[in-house]
Amino acid sequence: MVCKDDHYSSLVLSLMFVGITVGTPLFGLMSDRVGRKPTFLLTAFLIAVTDIGSTLSPVFELYLLLRTLNGLCITTIYTLAFIILLELVNPDIRARVNGLATTAWTIGMCALPLVAWLTRNWLYLSIATSTASISLLLYWKVLPESPSWLISQQRYEEAHEVLSKISKTNRKIVHMTDHLMEQIKKLGDQLKNQQSTEEKASPLDFLRYPKLRRRFILITICWISGCLPYYGHQVNARNLAGNEFLNFLYLSAVEVPATLMAWAMTESVGRKWCAITAFSLASFACLLPVLFPPEYAMMDVIAALLAKAGTSAAYMTVYIQAPELFPTSLRAVGMGMCSTIGSGSTLLAPYIVYLAKFGFNIPFLCFAVIAFCGAVSALFLPETLDEKLPQSVQDVEEFVSKRPFFSCGRLPDATPDSFPPCPPSLSGSILRKRWIDPVEIRCLSKRNSLDSVVGIFVVPSPDCNNAV
Repeated sequence: MVCKDDHYSSLVLSLMFVGITVGTPLFGLMSDRVGRKPTFLLTAFLIAVTDIGSTLSPVFELYLLLRTLNGLCITTIYTLAFIILLELVNPDIRARVNGLATTAWTIGMCALPLVAWLTRNWLYLSIATSTASISLLLYWKVLPESPSWLISQQRYEEAHEVLSKISKTNRKIVHMTDHLMEQIKKLGDQLKNQQSTEEKASPLDFLRYPKLRRRFILITICWISGCLPYYGHQVNARNLAGNEFLNFLYLSAVEVPATLMAWAMTESVGRKWCAITAFSLASFACLLPVLFPPEYAMMDVIAALLAKAGTSAAYMTVYIQAPELFPTSLRAVGMGMCSTIGSGSTLLAPYIVYLAKFGFNIPFLCFAVIAFCGAVSALFLPETLDEKLPQSVQDVEEFVSKRPFFSCGRLPDATPDSFPPCPPSLSGSILRKRWIDPVEIRCLSKRNSLDSVVGIFVVPSPDCNNAV
């Protein structure tokens, strides 16, 4: 869109944001009510239809409508996919799984400028990118429903069926099936009793309960501090020295080492200090252009790369930490609300970048302040490494951290034995061994009779002596 019609591009983005604002909390609430899988498949279908429809739209008005509908799902589908993964896998590999998902995102970002360069036409570019959305429809055959959600809804038979399929996929033998069902029902009854003492979970709970409210406010600030600079540095690529397409590629590729760094740190020092370190790196890097004279143009590129690496690592960490802070009954809607606010903040990114007309370093200074706010907020969040996912609001309100305020690393009793005392019967990992290391398998005992609903369900072999 050029000349007198160039304002239409801003209109398209604004209407997409309207869709994001409405769709993210709407589908988040829907997934907590009707299930993760149906909501994911619905959003995948809408994305495929609106992507193809908007590409082939003969009139601009229809194009606007379809892009608005596309905005309803565009951020929700990634959030839902991550929640499903989070509730399927063992806590020890949450960061690993998120690292793989973030790496896939990075590959897509790096491929985008190459596809744009090869197509050289917006229509061909739209067709190429729409093809990927069609593949999402194939997930209806392979994507299981979250056992965590099924148990929280007292749908025990379905949860048992999902876990049995996971066991078969992992080539594990299910022993004592009745005992597994008994444990699932026992956990479901515990959750039901907890929920009976509370009002039915609603988004208003984020304001009603003190600890939950505090967590929501702090993680939302962290989300904004990761989301806004993340997209801001990407938009600011055109103001940097060198080729704009190559700068976009470099800013995308730097996410690979950033993801690896966040992956390692979240599993070793923990989510909290990984976020603090990443936000601090991003804030410090944004100050480098101020410290060097304008003649050092490449220093701006280096600063942008370091800042993008920091915000990418922080963004990945927040994506792990946020759902670990919210209870199961509010996890999807909480993630949706945070994502909506974070996405809304990105509308400021073009305007912050525009401030470069009045001073080249102004965008860097703005992003430095925003990243610093994220570091401060992350400091007051509880560490969630090796912690069970909260199942109810009561779990959040009664949570007492076992760690000192400035401590980092795993809990002393978190590392499993190299060789389990008895062979495992069922593992909750959805990923095969050829893709990821085996998850921690523990023998069922009174101490860990069922590892909450965090994605690992372990039943003892018949010859296990210390089973319940």
